[in-house]
This record gives sequence, structure tokens and C-alpha cells, in this order.
Amino acid sequence: DILLSIDSIAVANDGTVPLRNSERVGCEHLISSKRIGTQISLQILRDGIPLNLHVTLSPLPRLVPLCDGFDAAPSYVIIAGLVFMSLSAPLLSALSDDDDDDDDDDTENKVDLRYLADVLDADKADPETQIVVWTQIISHDVNHGYNGLCRRLPRLRALNGTPVINLAHLAFLAGFGSRKLKSNDTTPPQNEFLEFDFISATGCANTTVVVIDTKLALAAEKDILRRSKIPEPFSYDLGPLLRKYQLPLPKEEPEQPEEKTEQQPAPNHSTPDTTDQPPPDQPSDNKKTTKKNNRKKSRSRRNQNQNNNNNNNNNEESAHA
Repeated sequence: DILLSIDSIAVANDGTVPLRNSERVGCEHLISSKRIGTQISLQILRDGIPLNLHVTLSPLPRLVPLCDGFDAAPSYVIIAGLVFMSLSAPLLSALSDDDDDDDDDDTENKVDLRYLADVLDADKADPETQIVVWTQIISHDVNHGYNGLCRRLPRLRALNGTPVINLAHLAFLAGFGSRKLKSNDTTPPQNEFLEFDFISATGCANTTVVVIDTKLALAAEKDILRRSKIPEPFSYDLGPLLRKYQLPLPKEEPEQPEEKTEQQPAPNHSTPDTTDQPPPDQPSDNKKTTKKNNRKKSRSRRNQNQNNNNNNNNNEESAHA
């Protein structure tokens, strides 16, 4: 496409537009002087055919944000007293002001922007990518000996071998996500040590490695935050972003009430002796014999009683005679 005009203002072959009288400036002026969301008209030449287009202006996502409150925010993550932030123009400005207040001869510890040249003007290839830098350290026994390494703003490349995408990803790798969701979690950390891999300020080819014991870092976290009166180890705006990197916790199934069942007698696996047992619906021969004997006994008793009565009557008649 060949750009012919912006808002009916002709663009010259050298890419300039008129400004005042005979002055000319680059055509980018017509875009950068307008607000985000403004709609402009463009006339272009495509395959020899002129076309009129209407587009809405939006900012290009920059790898290093430019304006605080717009595309930059003072987000932070604190791990074992090491303070990490995303690189931005407001952060560089604040650090430059601090360097101006220091001794001019102390150039060894000043931020060197030359090793940041490859990212300062770069556009974001991925909207979630951030340049995470180590800005300062909160002194504690757990990080003793590392105080002077953060003065030149080293870039964090990886934590325990995993490349860091942004601050929220760093908080996830440090275990803040699972600890937030499961405050009573007492499981041991996955890694015995926290190994931070930095790109040194002296050049991208050199690296700096900082190693801290994970258990000592977890034990010192509350004390470090309490001393500096910091409520949380990461800024509140990272909470929603942190959930993207963590797996959802399994839902606990409600306990089902136990059903009361009558206890069945234990089965007898021995072979039952059924030689003398009759079927359940037929009386046994022994029972039949017992009944017959009982009937005979009762019949004999009746006969004996009747004989006794007859003998008594005969005796009475003989006596009267």
C-alpha cells in the first residue's frame, strides 16, 4: 500500500506533511497528535486502485511501557527480600533521579542503559511479555552477600531453569499462587533452592546466578514484610493474572452419610450334613413316630381308666348282695 493522505492532508513522496507556512514535518505528527480511540481517514493506493479507509487509533504495545498509569504500573514481587519489577520508562526515570542524587564519581553502580538498548524501543511480540528486573534488596540474613548485585538493574531470565514471562509468572514460579489458595498447605517446596538466573548489566553474554535456600526464604518472608511494613509479597494487581498460570484446585466431594445395614451372619462354607434332614416342607419320620406313640399312650390310659371304673362298679354290687 502507498499512503496518499491522512485526513485529506496529502503526504509527500518523502513522507512529510505541511505544518506552518513552508515548514514540513513527518506524517507521524498527524497520528501522534491525536488521542487514542480517534477515528481517522486514510487514502491509499493498492494495486493501482485508490482506496479510502477509516481506522481507529490505538497504541502499539511496547515491550518497555512509557507512561505510568496508562501502560505502566508499579507492580512488584518480593522473594527472599529480592524486589522485582517490570522494566518501564517511569522506573528508569526514577532510578536516574536517584543516581543524580548520588556521588557523580560512583559510576560503577549506576544503571547502564546501553545493555537495555535492544528492548527500550522494541514492540511486544506477545502481549503478556514483560522485562523483569531486580531493582533493590531488603537486607536480611537469608540474602546476605547479595546487596551489591542489584545496583545495575540486572534482568531476570529464569527461575530454577524456567524462563520468566512476566511478574505474575514469577510469582507463580515462586509458589505464591498455591500458598494463596491453600493457606494451610504444609507440603514441602518442590525445589530445595531458588536459583535466579540474571542477564548481567555488563553484557547479554554474561550471567549472574543467585541461589537462596527455599525453606529459609519461606521462613524469612513474614519477617521481611513486617520490617518494611509491606502487606503482601506481590502487588494486588497481579492476583487476577496469577490465576492464569495455576491449575484449579480439585473440588472436595461432600461426604456421603453412611448407610446402616444389618450385619449378615458369616457364611458357613463347610458342607452341611443333610443325610438325616428332611425337606423343609415335609415332617420328619421321627416326629411321625413320636406322635403315634403319644396317641397310643393316651388311648391306653383311657382304656385303663375305663377298666378301673368297671371293676369299682362290680365290687359295689357284690357288697350289696
